[in-house]
Amino acid sequence: MSKIKAVMMKGMNAVMLDCDRATFLATKNEVEPLGCIQQMQVKLHLMGCKFCRAFSEQSKIISKELETIKKTDPDNLTVHLTEDQKDRLQHTVDENRK
Repeated sequence: MSKIKAVMMKGMNAVMLDCDRATFLATKNEVEPLGCIQQMQVKLHLMGCKFCRAFSEQSKIISKELETIKKTDPDNLTVHLTEDQKDRLQHTVDENRK
Protein backbone atom coordinates (compact mmCIF):
# COMPACT_ATOMS: atom_id res chain seq x y z
CA MET A 1 0.00 0.00 0.00
CA SER A 2 2.83 2.44 0.75
CA LYS A 3 4.25 2.04 -2.78
CA ILE A 4 0.88 2.94 -4.26
CA LYS A 5 0.64 5.95 -1.98
CA ALA A 6 4.17 7.05 -2.95
CA VAL A 7 3.35 6.79 -6.66
CA MET A 8 0.11 8.71 -6.17
CA MET A 9 1.88 11.44 -4.19
CA LYS A 10 4.56 11.74 -6.86
CA GLY A 11 1.85 12.17 -9.47
CA MET A 12 0.00 14.75 -7.39
CA ASN A 13 3.19 16.72 -6.80
CA ALA A 14 3.75 16.85 -10.56
CA VAL A 15 0.28 18.33 -11.08
CA MET A 16 -0.24 20.51 -8.01
CA LEU A 17 1.36 23.93 -7.70
CA ASP A 18 2.64 25.62 -4.59
CA CYS A 19 1.17 29.04 -3.75
CA ASP A 20 4.12 31.00 -5.15
CA ARG A 21 3.89 29.33 -8.54
CA ALA A 22 0.09 29.46 -8.60
CA THR A 23 -0.04 33.21 -7.92
CA PHE A 24 2.73 33.84 -10.45
CA LEU A 25 0.87 31.94 -13.16
CA ALA A 26 -2.49 33.47 -12.26
CA THR A 27 -0.94 36.94 -12.61
CA LYS A 28 0.89 35.99 -15.80
CA ASN A 29 -2.41 34.80 -17.25
CA GLU A 30 -3.70 38.37 -17.05
CA VAL A 31 -1.20 39.49 -19.71
CA GLU A 32 -0.66 36.37 -21.81
CA PRO A 33 -2.45 33.07 -22.20
CA LEU A 34 -1.16 30.06 -20.31
CA GLY A 35 -0.73 26.63 -21.81
CA CYS A 36 -3.44 24.06 -21.29
CA ILE A 37 -1.60 22.21 -18.50
CA GLN A 38 -0.73 25.41 -16.64
CA GLN A 39 -4.35 26.59 -16.87
CA MET A 40 -5.50 23.31 -15.36
CA GLN A 41 -2.88 23.49 -12.61
CA VAL A 42 -3.88 27.04 -11.67
CA LYS A 43 -7.59 26.17 -11.67
CA LEU A 44 -6.98 23.13 -9.46
CA HIS A 45 -4.89 25.17 -7.04
CA LEU A 46 -7.40 28.03 -6.87
CA MET A 47 -10.23 25.57 -6.21
CA GLY A 48 -8.48 24.41 -3.06
CA CYS A 49 -6.68 27.53 -1.84
CA LYS A 50 -8.83 30.42 -0.67
CA PHE A 51 -5.78 32.64 -0.14
CA CYS A 52 -4.54 32.32 -3.72
CA ARG A 53 -8.11 32.65 -4.98
CA ALA A 54 -8.45 35.96 -3.11
CA PHE A 55 -5.06 37.10 -4.41
CA SER A 56 -6.05 36.24 -7.97
CA GLU A 57 -9.36 38.08 -7.72
CA GLN A 58 -7.68 41.17 -6.26
CA SER A 59 -4.96 41.07 -8.89
CA LYS A 60 -7.56 41.03 -11.67
CA ILE A 61 -9.31 44.04 -10.13
CA ILE A 62 -6.04 45.96 -9.82
CA SER A 63 -5.01 45.14 -13.40
CA LYS A 64 -8.40 46.23 -14.72
CA GLU A 65 -8.25 49.51 -12.81
CA LEU A 66 -4.68 50.18 -13.99
CA GLU A 67 -5.74 49.59 -17.60
CA THR A 68 -8.52 52.13 -17.12
CA ILE A 69 -6.03 54.65 -15.74
CA LYS A 70 -3.56 54.00 -18.57
CA LYS A 71 -6.28 54.56 -21.17
CA THR A 72 -6.69 58.13 -19.93
CA ASP A 73 -3.05 58.83 -20.93
CA PRO A 74 -1.99 56.24 -23.55
CA ASP A 75 1.33 57.98 -24.33
CA ASN A 76 2.49 57.60 -20.74
CA LEU A 77 3.88 54.08 -20.30
CA THR A 78 4.36 54.47 -16.56
CA VAL A 79 1.51 54.80 -14.13
CA HIS A 80 1.80 56.99 -11.07
CA LEU A 81 -1.29 56.81 -8.94
CA THR A 82 -2.61 59.87 -7.20
CA GLU A 83 -3.82 59.51 -3.64
CA ASP A 84 -7.38 59.67 -4.96
CA GLN A 85 -6.68 56.88 -7.44
CA LYS A 86 -5.05 54.76 -4.70
CA ASP A 87 -8.09 55.29 -2.48
CA ARG A 88 -10.45 54.38 -5.33
CA LEU A 89 -8.44 51.26 -6.08
CA GLN A 90 -8.44 50.22 -2.42
CA HIS A 91 -12.18 50.83 -2.23
CA THR A 92 -12.75 48.70 -5.36
CA VAL A 93 -10.67 45.84 -3.93
CA ASP A 94 -12.48 46.07 -0.57
CA GLU A 95 -15.91 46.09 -2.21
CA ASN A 96 -15.12 43.08 -4.38
CA ARG A 97 -13.81 41.07 -1.40
CA LYS A 98 -17.23 41.13 0.28
